[in-house]
Amino acid sequence: MGFSSKSEKVFWPSLEMVKSHHSISQGFLGRGDVEFQGPFEFGGKWSGMFFSKDVHSHLIFLPTSEFSGTIVSERITVEGLLTDVEIKAAVFHAKAGARVYGRIQADTLIIEEGAVIQGRFIGKHEKKKRPADSQV
Repeated sequence: MGFSSKSEKVFWPSLEMVKSHHSISQGFLGRGDVEFQGPFEFGGKWSGMFFSKDVHSHLIFLPTSEFSGTIVSERITVEGLLTDVEIKAAVFHAKAGARVYGRIQADTLIIEEGAVIQGRFIGKHEKKKRPADSQV
């Protein structure tokens, strides 16, 4: 299983699987676009994009994480800080202590007591308003 940065074509072969998932811990700082597969724990600071087309993807932002940018994953769990984010997921879970500022598009939202969420939610069945539907 690989981990790569699309914008810079960087590959980290030394990134090892831990308990059958990728993990980047506190102290890691980076930017760019990253594609991943399967479970991925992130505890560092990142600006850019994390995305996965894998239906088994699960992106977990640990309490030490700080992220800004775009996130696309089947499942996203947040305990850290996400600012100025654009999120697309089937399941979005904000745990107690999570702080999320941005736009969230998800089929299922799970928000625990103690999580701070500020932004716009778009659900699975939300329809966009057409100009013809507007009243003057």
